[in-house]
Amino acid sequence: MSTINLNVGGGFVEIAALAALVGGTTAESLILGSRGAAGLPLAAMSAFGSPFLIKACIAASVGLSSRIERSIEAGATQGDIAGISVTLSKRVLSGKGPPNATSTPLSTRYVYAFDGYTSAILRNCPSAEHGAPARIVHYVRGRQWKASRQQQNILDWLSICASLLKLAEAFAIWQYGSFILALLTLINWAWFFLSAMLLQLAGLSREHSKYFDASEEGETAKGYCYDYLAGDLPSVQFAAQHRKIMLNVPPNVREHIGWRLTWAFGALICTGTLVATYIFIGAQPKTATYVWLEFQVLWLVVRSVFFHFAHETDSIQHGVPKLVRERELRKYGFRILSLASGVSHYQTLLHPRMPYCYTEDMQDPTAVYQLIKTSEHLFDRTRMALNARLEKCYGGQVTTEVEIKAVIGDTLLSSFAWLLGSPYTSMDLYDCCLVALGVGSRTVMIPSARVLSGHVKEVRQPFVDPEAGIVGEHTPKGAANDGVDIGWVFWVPLDHDRWLYYVGDLNFIGKQRMEVLSSADVTKKLSVGDLFVSLRDVLDVDEVIKRSRFVGQLLVDLLEEDDSTAFVKDVPPPYRKYSVSKVS
Repeated sequence: MSTINLNVGGGFVEIAALAALVGGTTAESLILGSRGAAGLPLAAMSAFGSPFLIKACIAASVGLSSRIERSIEAGATQGDIAGISVTLSKRVLSGKGPPNATSTPLSTRYVYAFDGYTSAILRNCPSAEHGAPARIVHYVRGRQWKASRQQQNILDWLSICASLLKLAEAFAIWQYGSFILALLTLINWAWFFLSAMLLQLAGLSREHSKYFDASEEGETAKGYCYDYLAGDLPSVQFAAQHRKIMLNVPPNVREHIGWRLTWAFGALICTGTLVATYIFIGAQPKTATYVWLEFQVLWLVVRSVFFHFAHETDSIQHGVPKLVRERELRKYGFRILSLASGVSHYQTLLHPRMPYCYTEDMQDPTAVYQLIKTSEHLFDRTRMALNARLEKCYGGQVTTEVEIKAVIGDTLLSSFAWLLGSPYTSMDLYDCCLVALGVGSRTVMIPSARVLSGHVKEVRQPFVDPEAGIVGEHTPKGAANDGVDIGWVFWVPLDHDRWLYYVGDLNFIGKQRMEVLSSADVTKKLSVGDLFVSLRDVLDVDEVIKRSRFVGQLLVDLLEEDDSTAFVKDVPPPYRKYSVSKVS
């Protein structure tokens, strides 16, 4: 009977080309943990697909297989962001307040692409449209999760033990006179077999057995969890329509350092054995080489069968989305604020006013929380009693010196309103802000109006607007600026007919001298049109302040710690009947 001479020993290049084409996708998926740790040794059993396996290990070890993220300081482009993640460490004790002095700071990041594990969880999260009630959900594991995990662990252990058949291949090749080839064929498998055993024993095969629950006061589990905001993010140019908010999502187990080390060393080992096999295979006995090739085909089939029938990690029911009820919102107030802060940073980067105009705005959620908790909220201007010392100077103008301690700007207010379901868009709240003033030993927070003026110095020719590059008196909102001779103009209400009026540059924090104007004076100054803003009279300013007060009340009420009272006492929440009408 004639035999076919494949000349395997002298044709390893052709075998390498075949290996690159056959089984590559399956090997890559298994090595990335798509079937848990049990898939690691099975992925490495066959040499077919080795180049794909090496590529996947290199990419995964540096994090390219997980969520594609970027810090909020790195910039953003409209439409590129898939969502925002906030990392909560084990030392954040509660969702009610900010981390304590010894806790790890919150990490807020843009998510450009969610991994399969996170996407599977978010698919169960209900979506809310713009202006619809906020549908915030909290991740909890179902009652059947523990039993399902135990059953899957047994199957994974059986799969790992079944991969010990690889020893039969090494023994057979050794029996046919090739100790080197027998050794090389075992090295890849042995590393991933050992790694799978350790990951399985540590409870890191598919999901974390225990993870930090930031919503449980007494939880002691180590680690961290994520709060996610998914969907199109709003900006002045774009009114986002859909959003998903899920809190307390456990991290993908493949983010663990154990998986990263498995991939990093696996890439080195696989590369070394592949090169060594290429060098030595031509000198091995032909029979041993044939046996080696037959086993590679066999393991390829076994790997494909396992890939087809094993449970996919990212498709398993991970948990149940539990809807956060209205009376529970305060419990998650600080965490909702943290997500809003991430959206605010995003809006700032894409804002027509440019990011350099918002450098002194308060964006950090911890700082905002502390400000709200330590300041007086003078949202009804008829009750304001600042007792500011009024002085006359500059040709009879009434002025006073007031310290601006902080400003919560339009980007954070609009982001917060959008998350809670307010119909107001970023353009609707374009000129809104909350101003914190220092009056003696007091810090008072007042809903105010603020615009960016393109004519704050008299060196510029009148009626030339750097924001739009056109001639005109009242420039519409949303125009760009050239960054020259621009500054913020504030109107802070004192009572029914008195206003603090301040025209400055982009640096406004600190003690500032402000004019005290009547409502008639406000209208008179705006009617001149030399500030090149959209506001025309005191009624426009008053409408802006109404919106500032509305969103400011939402923010203050959400961060109240007394859970016995109804959410938003004085101003209805966005999913009830509105007390403030939306102006077109």
